[in-house]
Formats: sequence, C-alpha cells, structure tokens
Amino acid sequence: MGPRLRGSDRTAGDPANNAHEELTLSETIAKYGEDAVKESLRFEAWREGDLSFLLHEGQVELLEEFRATSAFISVWCIARRYGKSFAALVLACEVCLNKKKARVPYLGATITSLHDFVDDIVYFIAETAPPELKPTIVGDEIRFQNGSVIVLKGSEDLQKANRLRGPKSDLVVIDEAGFIDVLEYVVGSILVPTMMKAGRGRENSKTAGSVYGKILVASSPPESIAHPFKKFVDQAKKTKSYHHRKITDAPPSHLSEDDIAKFRSGCSSEVVWRREGLAEFITNPERALVPEFAVAHDKVVRAIPRPPFFDRYVIGDYGFTKHFTALLFAYWHFQLAKIVVEGELYLRGYRPDEIQRAVLAKEQSLWPGTTPPFSRHTRLIDAQPTLRADLSRLQAPNDPARDVRWGAVHNQEKRAALQALRMEIQRGDLLIHPDCTETIAHLENGMWNGAGTDFEESSILGHCDGVAAAMYLVRHVDRNHNPLPPTKFDFYTQQVPSHLRNPARDETEDRARKWAYALREARGVRK
Repeated sequence: MGPRLRGSDRTAGDPANNAHEELTLSETIAKYGEDAVKESLRFEAWREGDLSFLLHEGQVELLEEFRATSAFISVWCIARRYGKSFAALVLACEVCLNKKKARVPYLGATITSLHDFVDDIVYFIAETAPPELKPTIVGDEIRFQNGSVIVLKGSEDLQKANRLRGPKSDLVVIDEAGFIDVLEYVVGSILVPTMMKAGRGRENSKTAGSVYGKILVASSPPESIAHPFKKFVDQAKKTKSYHHRKITDAPPSHLSEDDIAKFRSGCSSEVVWRREGLAEFITNPERALVPEFAVAHDKVVRAIPRPPFFDRYVIGDYGFTKHFTALLFAYWHFQLAKIVVEGELYLRGYRPDEIQRAVLAKEQSLWPGTTPPFSRHTRLIDAQPTLRADLSRLQAPNDPARDVRWGAVHNQEKRAALQALRMEIQRGDLLIHPDCTETIAHLENGMWNGAGTDFEESSILGHCDGVAAAMYLVRHVDRNHNPLPPTKFDFYTQQVPSHLRNPARDETEDRARKWAYALREARGVRK
C-alpha cells in the first residue's frame, strides 16, 4: 500500500513503499510525482471495480440512469460521437471486474463491425489497468483474469443469432441495435432465456450490482422508423427505461462547439444531421415512398366537417399473417374536391368473416344508417377473386350495404399509382383524419427496399400496406359524381329503388325514350 490521502481523497500508491502515510493530495504529488499519483488512483479504481474515471460527465449520468431503472430492458437512443459504445463497454468491464466468471454477451450487426470499434476501445481501457487486472482480446472474447469474459457476437441473420444460445448471462449489451434486422428474435427468443437466472456480483458493489440481469439495447436511430428498434424505443418509454442523448448534449470537455459544427457540416443533408446528430427518427427522403408527406404533413393531416351528402369508399390491400390487411374508410367531398380518409383498419391474421364483421362495425361507427339515395357506397380490395367472393357472401343480413359486392382494384402500374398519390398529397387534395395514426405512419415512413424494386418489409409497417391502400383509393374515387340530390327529379325513377320499380313501366319508358331519340336523329337534332 502507498500513502493515504486525508479527508475524502483516495489512496495514492507508492510502488517502492508499502507503509501507510497520511498526506494531502498536493503533498502526495510533491513527494511521488503527478504521474505516479494518477496511476495509483487508476489502479485503485480498477481494484474497486469502478471505471467511471474513464467517462465524461454525460456518460456517468447515463450509466447512473441505467442502474436506477428497474426495467428488465433499457434502451439508449444516442447520437453518433457521444460515446455510447465506450460507455457500454465500460459498463461491461465493470460487471466482469465485480464478479468472478461473469459472462457478458456484447452484440453487434456483424462480428467484423464489432471488432472495428470495440478492439480500439478495449485497448484504450486496458492501458489504464494494473497488470493483474488487465483484460486481453482473444479471438472474439475479451477475457479477464478472474475468469470473466465479454463475448463478442454478430447477429446479422437468424443463423448467427442462434449461435448466441448457451449459458446464462449476467448482462447483455446490444450495440447498434438499429441495424440488426432480426432484433426482435434475438432479444425475445435467444437472449431473454439466458437472463432468467442471472447471478449477482459482489453485494457491496455500488457500480455494477444494480445492472446484473439486464439487457441494454443501444443504437443511433436507423434510416427507417419501420425498423424493430423503434418498437423497443416505444416500449421503453412506457416503462420509463428510455434514455435519449443528442450530440449537443455532450459536455464541452468531450465535444467542443467547433467539433459539433464540423460534424454538422459533414452531414450530407439536414435529414442526416437530425438522425445522426440529434438522434431523431426520420425517414431517408431518398428512399421514402412518399417524400412529399413530410413537407405537406400539416396540410394533409387535419379534421374537417363532413358534408351532409358524400360518396363512401372502403378500399383495402389484403394481407394475412406477415402483412397487414389495410382498409381505409374514406369519402369524396364533392364541394371541396378532396378525398377525406376518416377511418382505418389494420388487421393481421384475420379470417374473411372476421374482416367482414370488422368492416361492418367500422362503417356503422363512422356512417350510421343507410347510404342516402344519390350517394354511392363502394367496397374494393386487392385480393384474390375467391376472397372477394367470400367477403361478399359473408356480409351480414343487418348490413345496410349488403347489396354492395366487394370488387377488385386496378393494381397494375403501381409506380404510376404511387406517383398519383404523391401528387395528391403534394397538392393537399388527400386529407387524413389525425386519428388514422397507422395510415399516417405508413405514408410518413414507408420506404423502398435496398434495391428500389419493391416496398420495404418490416414487422412494424408490414409491407407498407397503408401506402398501397391509399394508392388504390386515389385511383378509384369518382371525382365527377355529384352526391347531392338534384333540384328537380322524377319521383319514380329517382326515388324508388331499382329493385322495387315496376318492370312493365320501366320497359315502356325505355321504349318511348328510344323512339324519341330516333325521331330527333331523323330530324338532325342531337340527342
């Protein structure tokens, strides 16, 4: 042991002397030199299992928040260059120092990408350790001399993810989770079972004892809100285990204003700055299906009074288990010349009879009663003929629109249909009620896949089925039909429903009308 500092100062070790000596910090530095004192303090911190001296104050606060939460899974959504990975690795090292034979899986998108940044951080951390505690990198493991290990694993696909099955873990860190496509499977099916009997470290440890048995999911935001990382973010907000940091939150000792200005100037666009620098979930406009939606959001998403007469449309895109059955309930506002979406259904795994019951219930909640005489009621869906026939057959006897059969949508030339939808949104001719949150999310965050050949699939947005339903809606609305009753009309032909009319009278009227047209043609008069 070396000289002991008076008051709250920590012990300073003397490599050449084991005697105890009460000295102030300034006296210790004067006697042993500043470098020797700093080294002694670092070594003592390692032996105590407290590596917070390596962190800036923002990272220390972040780890304190992580320890304070009681949630099983915590989520960090943190901007680039803040020091997220460094803080996570320091946390993992503390767990390994405070418990013999601890096991901490540290996951990334690929094992190669992990080594690219983890190795340098570990080498830097190890340089501050005393020889008897210095960790070493052996293959894909960071090994400690007390038998503890940090296991580096890639999880870019299901095959790699399944290799994570194994013994219990004391802490799990998932770094850059926003770039792991199988994130839900990795956490739910692979990692959670390894945490069921996670052991605790030293009971008197103030640094790591409150993190055992937890999963830390950390990342900067992905390019699309459709990534499953967003689900973890939303859930963590509910359990108060969500931690967010912008690059501007970093203390000046870590990043100066000039550093942040250089970072921002290096971003290729404002979207990149907001995603990478401010840790915001924002869709890349270069891959967005409807990039105009972000600009026209306030003009499109609003509620307006419904007119007394309107044409009703129920138009959808069918899915079953993997995709959504997305159904939009809209009307044509003839006076304003706008399509108004005021209801939605997003169903997954529903049978045809369940879909039909859900549609009827939604229609009656939005449009109670029967359709007015001069208004139209249309039901269309992108589905196989057999499914459309089943939906029509399963219409309930109490359905006011039971005579309206389910028709097919025109689903050819999808790119042209998408361009038409984008133009409607840009002009503000498609309005969406704020309660239609799923449709808004699909239009705002739907993206092309990496090849740009199809809509991107995800567990959150399915196959962007809300965008497809909106495309079909824009294509099929009859903008020329006037749903208002005429000022003058024939009570018989316009008031009496077609199935109640007298066939003989209809036939007589048709014959007389044909003769009148024929006589007009003979006289050279246009019809």
